[in-house]
Amino acid sequence: MCQLNDSNQIVHLETYLHPDPRGQNIRNLKSLMELYSKDRTVSFIGAGASKPLGIPDWEQLLNDLSKCANKYYNFQSQLPQSSKEWPDFAEKIYNEFSQNNNSQKYFEIVSERMKPQINTTTLTLVKLVLAINIHLTTNFDSSIENAYKFLNYLSEYFDESKMRVDYHTYYVPDFPPDTGSNNAIYYLHGNVKKNIYIFKKSDYETFYPTVSGVANGSRAVEDFLKYCYKHKNIVFIGFSFQDCYIREFFLNLAKEIERENQIHMNLYRQSGGSYAIPEIKHFLIIGSGTSEFRKFGDEIFNNYQSFNIYPIIYHNEQHIFLEKLFEELCRGRI
Repeated sequence: MCQLNDSNQIVHLETYLHPDPRGQNIRNLKSLMELYSKDRTVSFIGAGASKPLGIPDWEQLLNDLSKCANKYYNFQSQLPQSSKEWPDFAEKIYNEFSQNNNSQKYFEIVSERMKPQINTTTLTLVKLVLAINIHLTTNFDSSIENAYKFLNYLSEYFDESKMRVDYHTYYVPDFPPDTGSNNAIYYLHGNVKKNIYIFKKSDYETFYPTVSGVANGSRAVEDFLKYCYKHKNIVFIGFSFQDCYIREFFLNLAKEIERENQIHMNLYRQSGGSYAIPEIKHFLIIGSGTSEFRKFGDEIFNNYQSFNIYPIIYHNEQHIFLEKLFEELCRGRI
């Protein structure tokens, strides 16, 4: 693991953190930096990372879909207030298109709205791909790929081969049994290039069968996430856990692994030995202005530690913290 304990680095980053009387913010930041290594750290990127490109989040996308579906039915008057209702609402919109022999329109709208309107990527994502090799995302857009493409554009422009970064892309359901060590992006819920999306309720129930209880679902996404959760330190970025299926999946997974660890420790204890639980932690990096923090406040630390997820909260709107953090990680990269 890479030791990034230099006090100047910590103090520099600490200035961006939201005030926390109990010091949990700084402890979690130190823990991330101590556990970081390019082979054991992966990013998990949510919709918040793509919003600066002009790409809508779930709520905005549903609003756009409902406007187009209004020619068949008045969906605008039924926009859900709770994120738990979003997959079901997407299902209703799709069914309305389908019943009017226009189901393809649903996919066309989603694909069109995934096109960046402001920039193709951000400096934050460019620095992220320099710091971390493996990226999981529930987003449909290609902004992470575009970060790699930007680096390769620079390598050609400046004729500097060392700047070039090759990467691989994987799409649901075809994930390898492990992440390997090469640069890679895993599109957990589909991608605009394939024109497939896990967005509707039926999609979620099929691909998250341990949450939905569907007997004939696919375990492709769940099995891959379980591997990453057990073997990698995941850093959640731009992700709010408003996705109730993913939230429930990770909570159940944390309980399952805790139960398994107890079984393993009991096995070794019978013969007087001891079982060392691998030091795996996961981190949620969000701003203090997000709905997630406004909802839980300082209790967010306790709420997510039951997931083995440790929040790092930075000052509202000071998103530059992400850039600075990735810079520090990149400097200590091994």
